[in-house]
Amino acid sequence: MPITLLHTDYKILARLIAARLRPILAKLFHPSQYCRVRVNKIFDAVATVRDAIAYAENFGRISHIYLLTVLRSYGLMRDS
Repeated sequence: MPITLLHTDYKILARLIAARLRPILAKLFHPSQYCRVRVNKIFDAVATVRDAIAYAENFGRISHIYLLTVLRSYGLMRDS
């Protein structure tokens, strides 16, 4: 049974293509993309989630009277 280096050829080709696409993909990815983007670290993702949770907790503390007033001013609610 002959030994083939086909697997190695594919790996080399994949690395060459990845190296050429890397600058283009950096422009295409959304800034919040963390998987396989070397600039963004997983710790940044954790910080983003932590900040989103803190924002959601503070958002729940808005006065209902103020919120209803704002919604009415945009025409999203009718006076009852």
